Amino acid sequence: MKTILEIVTLDEESAIECMYRLPRAGGTPIIGPSIRFAEAVKQSFGNCRAEAFVSGVNKVEGWVEATAVFLDLESNTATKVSRRRRITDKYGKIYKDDMVIVTSNAACAVAMRECILQAVPKPLWRGAFEKVNNIVRGDAKTLVERRTRAVSAFAAFGIDPEKVFALISVKGMEDITLDHLPELFAAYQAIKNGEETVESMFNPRRIGSNHETVADPLAVAKETVGGEEITTTSHTEKPEQSEAERGKSSEENSAKADTAEKTNKAEPQIMPKEADLSPEALDVWRNKGSKRQRVGGSRTIPKELQGESMKPAADAWLDGYDTSKAADKKD
Repeated sequence: MKTILEIVTLDEESAIECMYRLPRAGGTPIIGPSIRFAEAVKQSFGNCRAEAFVSGVNKVEGWVEATAVFLDLESNTATKVSRRRRITDKYGKIYKDDMVIVTSNAACAVAMRECILQAVPKPLWRGAFEKVNNIVRGDAKTLVERRTRAVSAFAAFGIDPEKVFALISVKGMEDITLDHLPELFAAYQAIKNGEETVESMFNPRRIGSNHETVADPLAVAKETVGGEEITTTSHTEKPEQSEAERGKSSEENSAKADTAEKTNKAEPQIMPKEADLSPEALDVWRNKGSKRQRVGGSRTIPKELQGESMKPAADAWLDGYDTSKAADKKD
């Protein structure tokens, strides 16, 4: 497979086009061969046939499916791979027709890439991809110029440098090392080739969050006293009551419990178990606000979001409502 090495290392631009970056939520992104690299593999392998086509569009569940088929005519074997892509935005609305077509093309590219690289044995192309990775990585002499070029390239997609830094978990340009360059060029090429979108590549749920994690003030603590483990809470103990006070307090509590039980039966309240303000939870509230607007509901904040502690969730709900309303006006 000498031909493939000659094709993918023809120049630096050819090598960059052979890289692909797959984001992973909360984990290390996957960097691998792109559709351009797979096309070079197919061309070099010879005596084969490959095609990809849209095999399904489901606007009810919100996905498109692409299927690719690779035929090795010499060994008389066939490989088939299917891949799906989402065609709904973050508010659950189906893309317009032109975006469905774009997403379908991206699904076809991904299916074709996976099909070719599965059908052609990896030992035949692994060395060529390692050479591509070394070329893209470069050396210390070209680091400053190459990292500036890598970050600036994302401006073509309207992406600020700060988002690029967050993508690879660095604070600024000076923190980008040689090891970051293949990841940056691979991310850029994945968007350029249509294998990923700007939204999927820079999704905050994939690249992490800067929200500070605080301790739960209601969490139960454990202490060891005299070799025995006991459960404690952070409340202040009240002085012991007299029997008369205990009796009076018991009657008051019983009356309150009866009143509360009647109230709950008459008007059940649905309250969240805890104030979950994670990015995922805020997206859920944003989607609920969007759905409220689409069904013609009012802009009144739900009862479970009222209160200072739930203000971020309430803001997310209003943002979803207003965004959906603005989108309807544009349509």
